[in-house]
Amino acid sequence: MLTAYLDESAHETKDVIVAGFLGNDEQWEECARKWKVGLGKRKYLHVKELRFKRDRDRELLERLGPIPHECGLVPLLATVPVSSYEDLVFKTRAEKMTKGYYLCLVTLFDAIAKNTPEDESVKFVFEVQKEYEIRAKWYFDGNEHRRTSSGDPKFSGIEFIPKDSSILTQPADYLAYFVTQRFRDPESIKAKWCAPIGRNTQPALGIIHDGIGLRDVVERTLKKHPEFAKKIESGNFSV
Repeated sequence: MLTAYLDESAHETKDVIVAGFLGNDEQWEECARKWKVGLGKRKYLHVKELRFKRDRDRELLERLGPIPHECGLVPLLATVPVSSYEDLVFKTRAEKMTKGYYLCLVTLFDAIAKNTPEDESVKFVFEVQKEYEIRAKWYFDGNEHRRTSSGDPKFSGIEFIPKDSSILTQPADYLAYFVTQRFRDPESIKAKWCAPIGRNTQPALGIIHDGIGLRDVVERTLKKHPEFAKKIESGNFSV
């Protein structure tokens, strides 16, 4: 079984990012061991709490960034520019179902299903996300038709765990933060200091959605499918 640990960096009227890593138990165990060593005296890495002024913070990010890649974990990344289609769904039933967070999940579910071995099942782990958790599970359930080569569910489970209850959500937090800063200003100190987590040894699964293309998909779907929200809710909205 493979496990994906994911985190989000969201501003629901602009860009929403969901990022993380995918791997098997052996890879995650190696990552946890190396991550603890990289943390030194720290117990956790909360990137947004760093001041980005001290050399020790920069050195910390340099130590931790390469670790997921060294362990063979596959980076996961989906971005959705909500502002590109927000006016199309504003104050409609579709608005709730087209939150950027959900569309990121749909993108990642699809990418993982298409790019992992047919005999592998996948479990998803997030930190507690009260705003999105219930509907995220709906989207997950909408993928029950996906099966492994043996006929078992392709997606074996989705779990929302308390913050800081697992060290394995920290690489996802780091990656999501880096991508956010990269989009905002690639020349900023934050983007440059966080760059080690973005130096992939293999391509990320997912997609960076183009605002124009995504708007076109939403607009065409609204016109073609009056019951758009039900289509989204079923997990069959593919972008």
